[in-house]
Amino acid sequence: MTDRLKEQISAMVDDELPVAEQELLVARMAGAPELRDCWGRYSLISDALRQHLPDRPSQGLAERVMAAVKDEPALAPVRRAPVWLKSVASLAVAASVAVVAVIAVQTVNQSTPTMPDSAMTQSPTYTTRAQPVDTEWKLPARGTATPLDDYLVNHNEYAASNGVQGMLPYVRIVGYHNSP
Repeated sequence: MTDRLKEQISAMVDDELPVAEQELLVARMAGAPELRDCWGRYSLISDALRQHLPDRPSQGLAERVMAAVKDEPALAPVRRAPVWLKSVASLAVAASVAVVAVIAVQTVNQSTPTMPDSAMTQSPTYTTRAQPVDTEWKLPARGTATPLDDYLVNHNEYAASNGVQGMLPYVRIVGYHNSP
Protein backbone atom coordinates (compact mmCIF):
# COMPACT_ATOMS: atom_id res chain seq x y z
CA MET A 1 0.00 0.00 0.00
CA THR A 2 1.40 3.35 -1.04
CA ASP A 3 1.49 6.58 0.93
CA ARG A 4 -0.85 8.13 -1.61
CA LEU A 5 -3.54 5.53 -0.85
CA LYS A 6 -3.10 6.08 2.89
CA GLU A 7 -3.51 9.83 2.38
CA GLN A 8 -6.69 9.25 0.37
CA ILE A 9 -8.13 6.95 3.05
CA SER A 10 -7.28 9.50 5.74
CA ALA A 11 -8.91 12.29 3.71
CA MET A 12 -12.02 10.14 3.19
CA VAL A 13 -12.30 9.47 6.94
CA ASP A 14 -12.11 13.24 7.53
CA ASP A 15 -14.69 13.92 4.76
CA GLU A 16 -12.12 15.90 2.78
CA LEU A 17 -11.90 13.64 -0.31
CA PRO A 18 -13.85 14.69 -3.45
CA VAL A 19 -16.83 12.48 -4.29
CA ALA A 20 -15.31 11.24 -7.58
CA GLU A 21 -12.17 10.06 -5.80
CA GLN A 22 -14.25 8.49 -3.00
CA GLU A 23 -16.06 6.28 -5.52
CA LEU A 24 -12.75 5.13 -7.03
CA LEU A 25 -11.26 4.47 -3.59
CA VAL A 26 -14.31 2.49 -2.43
CA ALA A 27 -14.12 0.38 -5.60
CA ARG A 28 -10.44 -0.26 -4.96
CA MET A 29 -11.07 -1.10 -1.28
CA ALA A 30 -13.65 -3.71 -2.32
CA GLY A 31 -10.89 -5.90 -3.75
CA ALA A 32 -8.13 -5.19 -1.22
CA PRO A 33 -8.53 -6.39 2.39
CA GLU A 34 -5.44 -4.44 3.54
CA LEU A 35 -7.10 -1.18 2.41
CA ARG A 36 -10.27 -2.09 4.33
CA ASP A 37 -8.18 -2.82 7.43
CA CYS A 38 -6.48 0.55 7.06
CA TRP A 39 -9.94 2.20 6.75
CA GLY A 40 -11.01 0.50 10.00
CA ARG A 41 -7.90 1.65 11.88
CA TYR A 42 -8.20 5.22 10.61
CA SER A 43 -11.89 5.32 11.53
CA LEU A 44 -11.11 4.08 15.05
CA ILE A 45 -8.38 6.70 15.42
CA SER A 46 -10.77 9.40 14.21
CA ASP A 47 -13.48 8.32 16.65
CA ALA A 48 -10.99 8.26 19.52
CA LEU A 49 -9.70 11.75 18.71
CA ARG A 50 -13.24 13.13 18.52
CA GLN A 51 -14.24 11.21 21.68
CA HIS A 52 -16.97 9.28 19.85
CA LEU A 53 -16.04 5.95 21.42
CA PRO A 54 -18.39 4.30 23.96
CA ASP A 55 -17.41 4.51 27.62
CA ARG A 56 -17.19 0.75 27.87
CA PRO A 57 -16.93 -2.03 25.35
CA SER A 58 -20.18 -3.40 24.03
CA GLN A 59 -21.87 -6.19 25.96
CA GLY A 60 -21.00 -9.68 24.87
CA LEU A 61 -17.47 -8.83 23.75
CA ALA A 62 -15.97 -11.66 25.77
CA GLU A 63 -18.46 -14.15 24.37
CA ARG A 64 -17.71 -13.07 20.79
CA VAL A 65 -13.96 -13.41 21.38
CA MET A 66 -14.42 -16.86 22.93
CA ALA A 67 -16.53 -17.95 19.94
CA ALA A 68 -13.93 -16.69 17.50
CA VAL A 69 -11.15 -18.49 19.36
CA LYS A 70 -13.18 -21.70 19.47
CA ASP A 71 -13.52 -21.62 15.66
CA GLU A 72 -9.76 -21.25 15.19
CA PRO A 73 -7.90 -24.46 14.32
CA ALA A 74 -5.66 -25.82 17.07
CA LEU A 75 -1.92 -25.57 16.59
CA ALA A 76 -0.09 -28.80 15.97
CA PRO A 77 2.09 -29.82 18.92
CA VAL A 78 5.81 -29.33 18.50
CA ARG A 79 7.56 -32.63 18.03
CA ARG A 80 10.85 -32.85 19.85
CA ALA A 81 13.79 -35.01 18.93
CA PRO A 82 14.53 -37.98 21.20
CA VAL A 83 17.02 -37.42 24.03
CA TRP A 84 19.41 -40.02 22.67
CA LEU A 85 19.66 -38.13 19.38
CA LYS A 86 21.03 -35.07 21.18
CA SER A 87 23.68 -37.21 22.88
CA VAL A 88 24.68 -38.83 19.59
CA ALA A 89 24.93 -35.42 17.90
CA SER A 90 27.16 -34.08 20.70
CA LEU A 91 29.40 -37.13 20.43
CA ALA A 92 29.66 -36.68 16.65
CA VAL A 93 30.71 -33.04 17.03
CA ALA A 94 33.33 -33.96 19.64
CA ALA A 95 34.70 -36.74 17.42
CA SER A 96 34.92 -34.35 14.47
CA VAL A 97 36.90 -31.83 16.51
CA ALA A 98 39.25 -34.57 17.70
CA VAL A 99 39.86 -35.79 14.13
CA VAL A 100 40.66 -32.27 12.96
CA ALA A 101 43.07 -31.80 15.86
CA VAL A 102 44.88 -35.08 15.10
CA ILE A 103 45.20 -34.21 11.41
CA ALA A 104 46.51 -30.74 12.26
CA VAL A 105 49.16 -32.17 14.61
CA GLN A 106 50.24 -34.73 12.03
CA THR A 107 50.52 -32.03 9.38
CA VAL A 108 52.69 -29.87 11.65
CA ASN A 109 54.93 -32.82 12.52
CA GLN A 110 55.34 -33.75 8.86
CA SER A 111 56.22 -30.23 7.83
CA THR A 112 59.22 -30.00 10.21
CA PRO A 113 62.43 -30.72 8.34
CA THR A 114 64.04 -34.01 9.28
CA MET A 115 67.40 -35.41 8.41
CA PRO A 116 67.29 -38.39 6.02
CA ASP A 117 68.31 -41.74 7.49
CA SER A 118 71.23 -42.06 5.06
CA ALA A 119 72.70 -38.80 6.31
CA MET A 120 72.50 -39.96 9.90
CA THR A 121 74.40 -43.21 9.23
CA GLN A 122 77.21 -41.63 7.26
CA SER A 123 80.12 -40.15 9.13
CA PRO A 124 81.28 -36.71 8.07
CA THR A 125 84.23 -36.65 5.72
CA TYR A 126 85.45 -33.22 6.72
CA THR A 127 87.19 -32.01 9.79
CA THR A 128 87.01 -28.49 11.14
CA ARG A 129 87.99 -26.85 14.32
CA ALA A 130 85.67 -24.55 16.17
CA GLN A 131 86.65 -20.93 15.91
CA PRO A 132 86.29 -18.73 19.00
CA VAL A 133 83.34 -16.37 18.87
CA ASP A 134 84.22 -12.69 18.84
CA THR A 135 82.39 -11.09 21.75
CA GLU A 136 83.37 -7.51 20.93
CA TRP A 137 81.02 -5.35 18.94
CA LYS A 138 82.33 -4.05 15.69
CA LEU A 139 81.07 -0.49 15.75
CA PRO A 140 81.26 1.86 12.80
CA ALA A 141 83.32 4.95 13.19
CA ARG A 142 81.59 7.91 14.83
CA GLY A 143 79.29 9.80 12.52
CA THR A 144 78.59 6.87 10.20
CA ALA A 145 75.22 5.82 11.64
CA THR A 146 72.70 4.58 9.14
CA PRO A 147 69.53 6.57 8.42
CA LEU A 148 67.49 3.75 9.93
CA ASP A 149 69.37 4.07 13.22
CA ASP A 150 68.62 7.80 13.34
CA TYR A 151 64.97 7.13 12.55
CA LEU A 152 64.68 4.55 15.33
CA VAL A 153 66.26 6.87 17.90
CA ASN A 154 63.96 9.75 16.89
CA HIS A 155 60.95 7.46 16.92
CA ASN A 156 61.78 6.24 20.41
CA GLU A 157 62.06 9.81 21.71
CA TYR A 158 58.69 10.73 20.16
CA ALA A 159 56.98 7.54 21.34
CA ALA A 160 58.34 7.90 24.88
CA SER A 161 57.00 11.46 25.07
CA ASN A 162 53.51 10.08 24.31
CA GLY A 163 53.77 7.19 26.75
CA VAL A 164 54.10 4.50 24.06
CA GLN A 165 56.66 1.75 24.56
CA GLY A 166 57.66 0.88 21.04
CA MET A 167 61.08 -0.25 19.87
CA LEU A 168 62.85 0.74 23.06
CA PRO A 169 65.05 -2.39 23.42
CA TYR A 170 66.34 -2.15 19.85
CA VAL A 171 66.95 1.58 20.12
CA ARG A 172 69.17 1.01 23.13
CA ILE A 173 71.33 -1.27 21.02
CA VAL A 174 71.41 1.18 18.11
CA GLY A 175 72.25 4.04 20.45
CA TYR A 176 75.23 2.23 21.95
CA HIS A 177 78.44 4.18 21.51
CA ASN A 178 81.93 3.56 22.76
CA SER A 179 82.90 5.98 25.47
CA PRO A 180 86.03 7.91 24.41
